[in-house]
This record gives sequence, structure tokens and C-alpha cells, in this order.
Amino acid sequence: MSSWSRWLQGVLLALVVFLAVFYLGSAASLPPTDSPSVDTEDQTLPEASGAPQSERPVPTRRPGIQLVLGDIECEDGTVVVNFLVLRLPENVSAHSQVQYKVNGNAETATFVRQVGPVGRYVGHLNSGAGRYDVTEASIEIDGVTAQLVNPHAVEVRCRPGDERTPRPTETAGPTRTPRPTETAGPTRTPRPTEPREPTRTPRPTEPPRPTRTPEPTRTPRAAELRVDGMACEDGHLQVHFVAGRLPEGTTAAQLADTKVSYSLQIVTLGPPTMVDRQAAFRRLDSGIAHYTDTYPDSGTPQDGIYIVNRATLAIGADTLTLPFPSFPAVIRGCGTRPQPQPTERHEPTRVPTVTPTATLKP
Repeated sequence: MSSWSRWLQGVLLALVVFLAVFYLGSAASLPPTDSPSVDTEDQTLPEASGAPQSERPVPTRRPGIQLVLGDIECEDGTVVVNFLVLRLPENVSAHSQVQYKVNGNAETATFVRQVGPVGRYVGHLNSGAGRYDVTEASIEIDGVTAQLVNPHAVEVRCRPGDERTPRPTETAGPTRTPRPTETAGPTRTPRPTEPREPTRTPRPTEPPRPTRTPEPTRTPRAAELRVDGMACEDGHLQVHFVAGRLPEGTTAAQLADTKVSYSLQIVTLGPPTMVDRQAAFRRLDSGIAHYTDTYPDSGTPQDGIYIVNRATLAIGADTLTLPFPSFPAVIRGCGTRPQPQPTERHEPTRVPTVTPTATLKP
């Protein structure tokens, strides 16, 4: 895994968790629709002394930091535990460390970097695949302590490329035998100098003719697959894909049975879930193939953040792969929005026609 891929995954993970916490926090703070909302900051405090009301201090709210558990993955033969600290101020004096418990053992995650208000902490475990249950975690930054908001367990599976392979022991090569020292031969007597012939004047060279540079051969660009968007339509989540730069001569009949296989990640208050789905072919428009999937098959989707992590499309002998995960889509209240009522048509009022009368002469 390259450093660019790790950086991209870290930024996307920070953005997903930040949006999830922001969405859940805003949803939890909304008052019920049947009761009027009450702002506690605008209420008048009871008088405790004879001081006038204008001189009493007004309480202010300061949002504290939040500690969130991210991915637990296998990397280079070790298990990496990722934590995110949200709402960090810019002038943090010391980022400290995350103290957490996994499978009953106390561990420590160190600070890696801070991007805006999000700080990333990473802990390394010297073990392989298995189940890892993070039950609690805490961190103290500048006198403010934050507890873990989403403790959960994750089943970690290491791929063959993630395990460490021991390096072979290098064997010493054969010893080189030094070459014998060459002895100097007898000194040669220099020959007498022969008279040289007169120098001939060379003929003027003709300037070289300019050569034509051949035009570079244009290679056709390979086909590509990308997410065209996610939106709530008719009470369901519609996931759209497009496949462009298809080979010339591709017809809709050839793409009728093709499908986009993808993994849909859903982030809610609990642990994130992964769903494997397929998007069916819809139409071919100006060399671009459109695919659509409706989620879920029955019912309405739950509120949360939806991300397409992986996607593949097989067209003949070629397989297209999604180059990077999609941008997170926040789905909220899908299927519960009131439908617009049809407006009544009113016929225009008819104005009676007035027949002009003849002018009376005096």
C-alpha cells in the first residue's frame, strides 16, 4: 500500500467520521415536532441577589473534543487501530496519547497528524488476524478529557500481501584471489620522426537537410468507471454509475446483461456496515453506459452516510475498476417527505360583454 493511498484513506475516513458525528449530533439536538422548541440560553435566570438583570453573566456553550474509533486493519503484518479526535482547536499545546483497552489489554495510540479540526492517532498491535474488541478509550488534551463514543468489535482479516515475509539470509560469495603483480618490460627506443605530408584543405561540407519528425501515434484512452451520484428518489436510495470511453462499435445489446458489482458502506451511530450490491444496465447515450441500483429492495433506507468503497464492471475480456471511493452522501428522512398536493384549477371569471348604445342627439 503506497503512502498516497494511505493518506487518501486517512482523509476520507476523517471526513466520514466528522460528517457522521456532526449529523448524529445535530439530529439528537433537534426538538420533537409536536412540542415547541425551547432555547435554554435565552431563558432568564432566577435572581439570587439584588443585582440588576442586565449585569448577570450569560452562560456560553463551548463544544468539547470527541474521540471516535475508526478502522482496525491489518498492515505490514501488524494490526493498526485508528482513532480520530474531532473539534480540535488550532493552538493545541500537547496532543497527548489515546489510552484504550482492546481484548482486555491496555494499549496506547500515538499522535500522527492534525488536518484542520481533526487529529489522527494510530496504535500498533503485534498480532495477526482475529477479533479485536475495543471496549473503552480516553484522551486528555489541554485539561479536557474525552471518552470513546463508539466502542465496538471488528473482525480483522489479513490478506496475503499484508503479512510480513522473512527476508532470506544472505550468503557470503567466493573470496577473490588477487592478481599477480605484472613486471615492467624492457624500455622501448622511440623511432625517428618521419616527415609529414602537407595538410590538405577539406572541401566545404553541405548543410544537412532538415529531417521530418514523425507524428506521435495516438493511443486510445482506456475505459473508465465512476460513481455518477447518490440521491433519494421515490422513497429509495438510487445509486448511479457511468462507464465512459468504451471501445468504438459498442452497442446497447452487448451491455444488456452486464452489471456493476459494488460494496456500499453505511455509517450510522453504531459500527459501520458493508453491503454488496449490483447495479443493472439502463441505457447507452453517446458512448456512455448508465447503470442504476435501488437500495434497499424493500422498505426505506435508514438515515446515515453512504459511501461506495469498491466497484467493478466486466465488459467482454476487460474489467473496469473504480479508481477511488465515492464522495460521502448524507441520506436523511428518505421516504418520509410529504408529497406535494395538486393545486386546484380555477376557471377565469367571464366578463359580460357590454353593447354600446347609440348616442342621443339633443
